[in-house]
Amino acid sequence: MGCSLWLPHLWLTCYDFGMCLGIPGKVIGVQGMEATVDFFGVRRQVRLDVVDEPVAPGDYVLNHVGFAIRRIPECEVEETLKLFAELAAAGDDQDLLAADLRAELAATRETKK
Repeated sequence: MGCSLWLPHLWLTCYDFGMCLGIPGKVIGVQGMEATVDFFGVRRQVRLDVVDEPVAPGDYVLNHVGFAIRRIPECEVEETLKLFAELAAAGDDQDLLAADLRAELAATRETKK
């Protein structure tokens, strides 16, 4: 179920816990409810069904499990990319967030064409 938790009569998502792992990427093109997004040199199709506001080529989005969940405001793009790079490079094997980010990057690199 990804980062969702089902309990009787209650449906919780990662947002209810205040944190959701997302990968930033640059929108290359938009066609209907799908966008081609560049993630550090790898292009992937991303759904736009749940993104918080419309996106256009050149925008940056935060992607979670194949869905754009947030358009990153232009004033936050540089800081977001810098923070993501720092998190991916930092930490040891005990730092679960850094390990998860490194695993996401490694999986992306493995699928480059």
